[in-house]
Amino acid sequence: MNTRTITRPRLGAGLAVATLLTAAVAAVAPGISDAAAPSAHPAAAAAATKTTWEPRWHSEFGGNAPAKWKGVPDTSRTAWSTANRIMVSQAKKSQAHYLARNVDQRSGNLVITTERHCVKKSATHTNFDLYTNATASVAPCGAGKKAVYSSGRLDMLDAGKQLSGNFKVEFRASMPDQPAVGTRQALWMHNTDQYCDSVDALTNLGEFDALEWYGDRPGRTTATTHMSCKGNGDWKTIRRQHAGPMSNADNTFHVWSVEKVGKRVKYFMDGKQLDGKDVCGAGKFTLTAPVSCAQVMGLPYFLIMNGEVFKDGNNGTGHRSPLDGRRFPKQQLQVDWVRTYTG
Repeated sequence: MNTRTITRPRLGAGLAVATLLTAAVAAVAPGISDAAAPSAHPAAAAAATKTTWEPRWHSEFGGNAPAKWKGVPDTSRTAWSTANRIMVSQAKKSQAHYLARNVDQRSGNLVITTERHCVKKSATHTNFDLYTNATASVAPCGAGKKAVYSSGRLDMLDAGKQLSGNFKVEFRASMPDQPAVGTRQALWMHNTDQYCDSVDALTNLGEFDALEWYGDRPGRTTATTHMSCKGNGDWKTIRRQHAGPMSNADNTFHVWSVEKVGKRVKYFMDGKQLDGKDVCGAGKFTLTAPVSCAQVMGLPYFLIMNGEVFKDGNNGTGHRSPLDGRRFPKQQLQVDWVRTYTG
């Protein structure tokens, strides 16, 4: 998920996914199918390549779905996994622990909160009892205190809601209105199966990241296709990022979406495609033995929503950690709804 071509399993080997959004208009946008047959007539060829997206499942978080979704069961927030867990990632790049208390649903939105806590320097940071409203602090921690961080993560682990084949996912969300350096908000999906011959789960990463939003770059939306494998003792990671400008006014909601058709992946914000598209085998976007790019794209995927706090300087991500001597505004990622389609 960063701009360097390195193996960066963002959230560790554990799999766990998120809760999501509530009201607004769902657009059914066509994608381009790799399997379309060429035609001598451009109009006929265009018609033949359109993908028709059919509603699969959605989470409205208390909001009103448009008419086309009325016959599709609304997946409740409780269907998303929000268990407490200690943040573990390669090279310790992340430091916020995930707490169920940091995931809330109010006013028709899912809310994921990322915040700082000031605790005694002698305290064990893995003690979840430390992460309370009483220890939460926007102000820097004083003498004799240290900063620890908490956030929330939701994973859609229901096997019946995993996505494969041709699919489309839409997230309608709002980013924190007071961005904090060292943080990231993410709306994404992860493969469910190990595909690399290495037993190291961190090398078996396939990701379609609809959004990575960084507190030190609040005016930019970033989407990423990421695959990683380790064969014969060597790492092989491919990553392609797409970026575009975005507004970040208070309570400004945008729709981020991913379309995966065949071996192609496209990313959109508010219906506008971000630069470029990912095609297995095109250019440098090729994952070699023991697994191919196309094989990874063909796996089932599950959805994730989370906040994150980076650790130790630039930590290999290109983004610095929080400045403990400065204010750390409470970060709240608001998700209105999440909608999925198959085609």
